[in-house]
Amino acid sequence: MNLKSTLILLAVLGLLLGGYWLMSYTEQETQRRDHEARRVLPYPAESFERITIHQAGGVPVTGVRESEAEWRIVEPREIDAAHRAWNRVAHGLSQFTNQRTIAEAVDEPEMYGLDNPEITVRVTPEDGDSREFRFGQMEPTQTMRYVQGPDGNVFLAQQDFFQEFDRDLLNLRDRFLITAGEDDAVTRVEFARIRPEETAALVFEGEDGEWFIREPFEALAHTEMVERMVEDIIYGVGDRFIDDPEDYADYGLDPPGAQLTVKTESQPEGQTLYFGSFTIGGGDGEGEDGGIYVRRADRDNIIVASAALLNSLPDHPDQFRQRELVTRRARDMRRLTYTRGDHHFVLEQDEDTGWTVAEPAMEDEDQAAISNFIRALMMLEGGRHLDEEAGNIELMDPEIEIEIEYAGGAQPHPIQLGMARVGEEEQRYAIQDSGAAFAISEQATALVRLDAFDFRRGELLPFSIGEATAVDLSFEGTDYRFVHDGEAWTVEEPMGMRLETQGDMMALLEALQETTAVGMEQSEVPVDLGPFGLELPLMQVSVTADDETVGPLVVGDPAEDNPQHRFATAEGRSELLRVSQSLVNDVREALRGVVEED
Repeated sequence: MNLKSTLILLAVLGLLLGGYWLMSYTEQETQRRDHEARRVLPYPAESFERITIHQAGGVPVTGVRESEAEWRIVEPREIDAAHRAWNRVAHGLSQFTNQRTIAEAVDEPEMYGLDNPEITVRVTPEDGDSREFRFGQMEPTQTMRYVQGPDGNVFLAQQDFFQEFDRDLLNLRDRFLITAGEDDAVTRVEFARIRPEETAALVFEGEDGEWFIREPFEALAHTEMVERMVEDIIYGVGDRFIDDPEDYADYGLDPPGAQLTVKTESQPEGQTLYFGSFTIGGGDGEGEDGGIYVRRADRDNIIVASAALLNSLPDHPDQFRQRELVTRRARDMRRLTYTRGDHHFVLEQDEDTGWTVAEPAMEDEDQAAISNFIRALMMLEGGRHLDEEAGNIELMDPEIEIEIEYAGGAQPHPIQLGMARVGEEEQRYAIQDSGAAFAISEQATALVRLDAFDFRRGELLPFSIGEATAVDLSFEGTDYRFVHDGEAWTVEEPMGMRLETQGDMMALLEALQETTAVGMEQSEVPVDLGPFGLELPLMQVSVTADDETVGPLVVGDPAEDNPQHRFATAEGRSELLRVSQSLVNDVREALRGVVEED
């Protein structure tokens, strides 16, 4: 194809694209003009200054615009408005369209359900000329509704518009318990019970994403619990309203049962809520409709809110303490030093590679074991707070001490688990990283009672059964050698012996592969192995797989303190180990399948 042909084709393509764009633009412009022609009210949403919605059987509700996005209800009484709801109504009116005119005059309005309309909407734009729209019944196809306009004509409108305007007083008023913007941060919460007896105020303050108890004592607060309380308050709404209460005492609000003050960045003076009695059933919290009477200090009406709101409020000052011994995030940890008597290890966390054992050095660390320890540490939770005993606890020698360094160099108080018990209770002393003292259960302490050995991979003969080609075993004074010839396992030693079934060999391989250390007797293998039965061992085994030999694993005498454990050493491991007696039992059982040849 020459240059001239190419240019002609490009020109044709350009004309086609231009024609398609012009056609699409014309179609969109036609639709826009058609929509504009059908609009009932040729005004933008922000021009409507007054709107009244009157549902059949209800009272008229009138809202007036106070600013571009804010409204106030003036009828049936002065009430704070739900700004978003009124703005949606205003937007709907600006887009309200006549789909088709049905009649220019109506002699029988009942034909269209207009003698008793479902809703009546009266709107006053900025020019001051009010318009009224009466919504009747739906037309036979059930997709549109009959509407009578201010000129008396009846037309069809989309059902969506009716649904946008069909709002009662409850859905047009501000139902929130307190007023707070979307980005308005809560900075302080004050809560106190007044009945049956007055308690000291419990004061929380937020700082850098954390919450602290400031009164009646200084402590680290449980941030999640405080934030849950704050969310339930700022997003809490009324289910019903009593706008003309005669006597607050009838609702348990004079005096109230409790009061709560919330301070935000935009309203540092605070907004106060008073909590009264339950709507039904008295003061036991078991009302039939699950409601509680609430009043805002700056309003005269009474809100009926869900009684479930009380579940977020503290029953006693100690309830919202941070009880986890580690109060910071695990992902921010950089170095952890653990000391328990003679047991000592150091873990380090790199953002890219994760956790490693820095001391003592080891090559076969078990990442899952390290993660499990960190998880258990983060879940370690204190019970009863021990304010009055904290000063004495510092003088005790802790059984376990854990020092943690964080990103940025922060190094809070060490986590300490005491050796002494708390009174007669089955609990121990514990110090949080804030320095606060708690009682902690023995079961919880046991979760972090470990040593560096627990971070080593447990398997002592790491090999793949499918790749195994030879097993050299000495057991109870007899030497065995098993070889895989490419098709099956055979017995090379002792001479004249064979495997009764291949399953016996598989049982032996599985027992060896699953062998793990169940404990460490000493951190270094002693020079004198006699006391452990390892100079003349019960068993010694090596496995060749994929042209590499692992082992030997040497198993000696049972441990005196636990006959189900036997002493052992393994190639590549510097410790004197313990293995389970079940290994010996399984090997002995598998060797029953080694029989004399016929």
